[in-house]
Amino acid sequence: MKKTSGGDPILTILVIVATVLGLFAIWNSGYARSSGVLPKEFLYQAAFLIPAALVGFIASRLPIEKVKKGAWWLMALTIVALLLVEVPGIGKTINGATRWIDFRLFTVQPAEFAKFTSIIFMAMLLATYKPVKQKVCRNLAEKLDFQVVPKLVKMLPFLIVGFVVVVIEQEPDLATAMVIVVCAAAQLVLGGVRWKTLGVLAALALVAVGALVIKEPYRLDRISNHASRWSAENINSIGYQTTQAEIAFANGTWFGVGLGNGRAKHTLPAPTTDFVLATVGEEFGLVGSLIVIGLLGAITA
Repeated sequence: MKKTSGGDPILTILVIVATVLGLFAIWNSGYARSSGVLPKEFLYQAAFLIPAALVGFIASRLPIEKVKKGAWWLMALTIVALLLVEVPGIGKTINGATRWIDFRLFTVQPAEFAKFTSIIFMAMLLATYKPVKQKVCRNLAEKLDFQVVPKLVKMLPFLIVGFVVVVIEQEPDLATAMVIVVCAAAQLVLGGVRWKTLGVLAALALVAVGALVIKEPYRLDRISNHASRWSAENINSIGYQTTQAEIAFANGTWFGVGLGNGRAKHTLPAPTTDFVLATVGEEFGLVGSLIVIGLLGAITA
């Protein structure tokens, strides 16, 4: 059984650098509102760092065949966890969204693990995928039997990822669902799927997006309101976080206002999560932001 090489040393270094910078960014953007020197968000990230590193070390040394087989188990566990979120007494609702499993001492958001699981699962499917052999068909019945049906059967495992996306969207967590969709689409392109098939999938995706907008009209409102975020009625309400982040980036100019001198961490409601880059951009400027983005791009390239 062939084993992996034990990991890419350059990739390992990049991940370590990104991890250290990420911890620093969380501490820097969170201490202003923390009751202590170390924000709770920093402590949570640091606590999970050791087990995450251990899992990564083990995974880098697993034989490829075991990874392929394990992908099915990972996906099954992910689906079970996503469904448990909906069970009363197990799932926890915060701000109208039921996304977490409540372990009393801490909560876990299965959708975050679904991002990782879906990437592994899609990679396994594409690595083992064999195109349907083309056969000359004399009539529609033979075409259905020897081409259409076999293709549909081969597509069924891919629909599992679609099911995961639907379940996560229902929580509701459209942002995470879209992250999984975009990652899956990138894998399909890199996996050599024919452009004709990609075109059909893209058309289906557009129909799905339209259905989601009809289902929850506020989603379209967010898009339309974003264009007018600087208007007097929006700047301090629905456009507040975005406009404050843009002000922070503008204040940072090329090289930033300096470590600890930023104002975004004092004004943004989510300075350590969705808008953590605002503090980076303000205190380290466009150059600092591009370094972070470039580092993440190098990891994913």
